[in-house]
Amino acid sequence: MQKQSFCLKLIPVLFLAMFGTLQAQKYSFDNVLSMRLNSSGAIMNGNEVSGYFFFYNVEKAEKGKMNYLLNILDNNLNKVASKPITDDKGILLKEGIYNGKSLMLKFFNNKEDKYTFRQYDLTGEKKGTKTLPVSRLDYAAFGQQQQDGEGDEMQTLFAVPGKGYVNYSNDTEKGALSQSFYTIDFIPEDESTTKGWKYISKPKEKVWEIG
Repeated sequence: MQKQSFCLKLIPVLFLAMFGTLQAQKYSFDNVLSMRLNSSGAIMNGNEVSGYFFFYNVEKAEKGKMNYLLNILDNNLNKVASKPITDDKGILLKEGIYNGKSLMLKFFNNKEDKYTFRQYDLTGEKKGTKTLPVSRLDYAAFGQQQQDGEGDEMQTLFAVPGKGYVNYSNDTEKGALSQSFYTIDFIPEDESTTKGWKYISKPKEKVWEIG
């Protein structure tokens, strides 16, 4: 597969909204196999953009695997970290969010029907990993988005400033027309000092549960 170069223009949305106009910033990537729109995002510290993250395919690895690269930039587009990652072919970065202490990236693994959460500090050092199953409704919604060529419309990963992260998902008991419920998982900033927890709502007859 031919590698490509990307030149991205970034305009911090907050400052654009406040001042009306702002010169776009540019950053170029070389030797990229592919990149999706939701493979990048702003690192928000409160209401300020403190940097950006980018995740993209670099080259094929051993059978069934792919070499990826995570780049972290500061708010002036200076590269502060570049971390190679080897994982299953076809994993997708669904969301990324910063809680003031660390960056959490949520990946979808179609091969194993699971989400993998990878936690990094802003120097690119990995702080932790957690996996959660993909619900029936999440899987169906993701398949529809892929078919339509659209990205995620609903945020499911939320930051708890300085304390961790919350992941939200919908599911059904048996199938698309059965009773639904939602699950909330708390992923602590540091599992050695704080315990995570899970809350599962109780399905109500003929009522779809939405958190």
